[in-house]
Amino acid sequence: MSDQPATQANSIVCIGVCTIKRPAMLSACLSSLAAQKNLETVVHIIVVDNDDIPSSEKIAEESARTSRFPIHYRHEPQRGISMARNRVLEEALRLRADWLAFIDDDETADPDWLENLLRVADRDSADVVQPLVRMHFAEPAPFWYFGREEKTRNKDGPLQVRLLKSASTGGTLMSARLFRRDGMNLRFDEQLAFGGQEDEEFYGAAYLLGARIVRSSLPAVTETLHPSRYTYSRYALRGLAQGGSFAARYRQKNGFVRAVRRYTGVSFARAARGLLQLLIAPVFIPFALRRFKFTALEGGRNLMFAAGAIGGVFRLQYAFYRRIDGR
Repeated sequence: MSDQPATQANSIVCIGVCTIKRPAMLSACLSSLAAQKNLETVVHIIVVDNDDIPSSEKIAEESARTSRFPIHYRHEPQRGISMARNRVLEEALRLRADWLAFIDDDETADPDWLENLLRVADRDSADVVQPLVRMHFAEPAPFWYFGREEKTRNKDGPLQVRLLKSASTGGTLMSARLFRRDGMNLRFDEQLAFGGQEDEEFYGAAYLLGARIVRSSLPAVTETLHPSRYTYSRYALRGLAQGGSFAARYRQKNGFVRAVRRYTGVSFARAARGLLQLLIAPVFIPFALRRFKFTALEGGRNLMFAAGAIGGVFRLQYAFYRRIDGR
């Protein structure tokens, strides 16, 4: 597990924020980080601007004037979330971090987010802690958003029911041993920079190397959802990107022939399932609109997943995250 207790006063904690052309969101995110309380650790904030031309330096400088934690601004011109996150890892190594927490620029942290992440890591002897993520629309939700179960902070259940085999990155804390060169030496896969799944691959690799990954509802962040991500076409295209990422990862690890064998069957099954869902979705319109939306969306996503998987086998991937939502 971790080399030092999470609450040790001399530990160094870095917070990584990757951003691109979302100034208002970045400003709100940094304000929430400046408001973190009850910390006995040295904290550094690393802002990595992933724009082709630096566009967030002024915001970082303005936030640094009022933040009680030092803010390190870095420009990573090579576009892609994996490239930006890997730049954060390198900066955290330079600062000799013991812990690193990622937070997305469209998220704001509760004032006790970092405090609770560290406490849970210490309590559960965890290498990775995934927090509660609340969803919030700054304006009315679009039609195709079918809603998610509302999550609230509460006491954590038994450890055994909170163990994970992977994690997402938004708001998540990790031990530096995951990325230190004398540790697991992990990096985010840059081949998945625009297709997604790079965080699941990263934390999944850590799990296979022995990392303990837990979820907790004590630390919490709030993600602001942008309506442009919840159109029908955007939802379906996410399936195209996911299919490509899964297949590309499988080919990378197992070779072309095995990827063809596996994803020919997978694509056929996903396409058949998607067509069936699209056919039955209208049945739900009179009495279960939410069920209609979910079924219709999943139908489109499954069809696109099938196409994306075939593309991924041949190293053709849709760059879902090249488009910037929330600008």
